[in-house]
Amino acid sequence: MPLQLWKRHTKSCREKNSVAEYDQSLKRCKCPIHAWGTLRNDGFVRASTRESVWERAEDIKRTWEEAGTRSAEAPVEVQPEPDLHNGKTPFETAIAEFKVGYIEARKLNSSTAYKYGIMLKQLQAFARALGFRYVNEFNLATLQQFQNSWRMGARAAAKKLEQVRCFFRFCVDREFIPNNPAEKMHAPTPRVTAKEPFSQAELERIYVGCRQYPTTKADREAPKVYAFVLLMRYTGFRISDAAFFSIDKLEGTHAFLYMTKTGDPVYVPLPDFVVRALKALPLVREKYFFMTGRGSERLESITDVWRKKLKRVFQVAGPFTSTPHPHRFRHTFACDLLQKGVPVDDVAILLGHSDPRITLRHYARWIKGRQDRLDNLVKEAWKADAAHFQIVPRSKKSA
Repeated sequence: MPLQLWKRHTKSCREKNSVAEYDQSLKRCKCPIHAWGTLRNDGFVRASTRESVWERAEDIKRTWEEAGTRSAEAPVEVQPEPDLHNGKTPFETAIAEFKVGYIEARKLNSSTAYKYGIMLKQLQAFARALGFRYVNEFNLATLQQFQNSWRMGARAAAKKLEQVRCFFRFCVDREFIPNNPAEKMHAPTPRVTAKEPFSQAELERIYVGCRQYPTTKADREAPKVYAFVLLMRYTGFRISDAAFFSIDKLEGTHAFLYMTKTGDPVYVPLPDFVVRALKALPLVREKYFFMTGRGSERLESITDVWRKKLKRVFQVAGPFTSTPHPHRFRHTFACDLLQKGVPVDDVAILLGHSDPRITLRHYARWIKGRQDRLDNLVKEAWKADAAHFQIVPRSKKSA
């Protein structure tokens, strides 16, 4: 990992704000600049450059990186860092290093990095409310309070808990704390519920609602919303995948779904009317079918726009047997294939599930002939017993 520079503001620094004790953006003060990262010969280092001017510190950092060791710069005698916090690592410092050393170093995708950012902001607010300044002030009891403040379903809470564990595991690896207080936290057990697809009647009403899109810009928006719904219905896309669908992912009548870990592409054939609906749309930035064209490529912003559009359609197309939401198009795609006899393993590949058992757990009751096959197996097992079965006559005494 290349070296990173950061300022360690002293207590007397006037430019230090009240939120971040170490703010790299404050470069006008005379506080010392530190470097941390991995050097070829020295391994992981975290040391002061003994400079307060950013340009000179950049020169020293570049010299260290080229030589692979801190001893390359003779005029600079690197002294041990002054222990300003009695061996404790400030919470804000741990978060800053986690963003660089984990989120950026692992090159997480934008949606995952965004979720980590939300968790860190919530953890920061929780720490301020308790008056915590250092990482080692957190323990199992306080983290349990933090978990109890979450207002979300069991599945989302389990994923957030894994993010919290990951952050404190990073702190242990960096020797900020001796052990991980989040390791013994219990994750909620999500209930596996049967996925409800849209019925054919509900789909027909949704299509009509798209063509009669209830806005003043219906002439321009209706074809786009209609094509968006068709794409989700016949590909099993999540709303984020559909929102970023582009012309280079449409090869003839096939839509590119994803790339497997072995580097093999996975495609799904599209009906001709879906392809025609897509090609009738004007492209945004000469590439995208459903981008907003407002200059923003932020995933959350674009998906929020499409959720609002689909909500208008659902309001017109109701009533529904279950609460309508965009992910039910994915359930409809999977259930329709299973009811038509497509094997579970093949449906799992199209959905991007790593294990067919995941598909089976959610969509088992939609598999064609599943109950008939079970009935035949049980009847076959009982066939031998039926040959020897005799009805015991009723005795006259009991009568």
